[in-house]
Amino acid sequence: MTDTIPPVPGGVWAAMPLALNADGTVDGGLVGEMVARYHAAGLEGAYCTGTDGEFQALELDEFRAAVDAFAAAAERVNLPIQAGTGWLTLRGAVDRTRHARDRGIRWVQVVPPFWVPLNDTERVRFYEELAAQVPDVGILIYNTERIGRVLGPEQIRAIAAAVPSVVGSKYDGWDKAEFAAICAATPGLFHMPVDVGIGPSASYPTKGLCSWVANLNPTWMMAWWAAIERGDWPEADRRTAYAMALMHDWEAVTGHLTASPALAKICARAGILPEMPLHVRPPYRAGTEGDVELLRALIAEKYSELAYRP
Repeated sequence: MTDTIPPVPGGVWAAMPLALNADGTVDGGLVGEMVARYHAAGLEGAYCTGTDGEFQALELDEFRAAVDAFAAAAERVNLPIQAGTGWLTLRGAVDRTRHARDRGIRWVQVVPPFWVPLNDTERVRFYEELAAQVPDVGILIYNTERIGRVLGPEQIRAIAAAVPSVVGSKYDGWDKAEFAAICAATPGLFHMPVDVGIGPSASYPTKGLCSWVANLNPTWMMAWWAAIERGDWPEADRRTAYAMALMHDWEAVTGHLTASPALAKICARAGILPEMPLHVRPPYRAGTEGDVELLRALIAEKYSELAYRP
């Protein structure tokens, strides 16, 4: 890590869905309101323009508008933030990373080009070039099967060894042993699992969680994190199982929706931000008010702990 990049704060980081108006423009007011509610709930941070933030559907000017609204809102309440800055090309990733840096964002989550997946050597080269062009921002490797494979400990270690500004990774896999091996191979980095993917565990040093559940109930997520901090692993495991059971039951009634931003916005509307518009970028299908009511009914019937009461 370079001397100019601060360490990533540990804790729960919310995956923020992007509030869009009916015409597809960013609703800056609702972005600001959501950031304020994250802060009020005690979340450690939030990130925008990730998968739930529709990065793959945003042109560069639209990305800039989203990041500008997000960064301004976070500055008002002093909430740590990250931005997703991956793209199909190196130049696109550089442009997005540079813009996030210029708006005061100190850490970015970067998925490498993925339409034609890179090999191990090419992947190292990608992050080397990105860091060379934008050296003063911390890079978290967005480690997801969407790039062709989930990277293992050797691949993560090779990238980190070659790129000093790599500060960690976001693990979007389902293998606890693999994630534990990544943590062991690169103990100085900040590795965040997606909360319902594998959850926290006593078997690896959990420093933070990437959370879509925070859009449904950030208070419940903070209680989950409190259990981790005090070493109450039975309670942490119970909450992991509880959230996974909700996801399993909910997926059974959301097969008509393929885009995770649509699901994230349903969660936010049923939880932290009832004003959240359900619009997503076409051609992806948006949720409806009926989908929101289905989720609310499921929570009321079986998952009352997750009913949000601000």
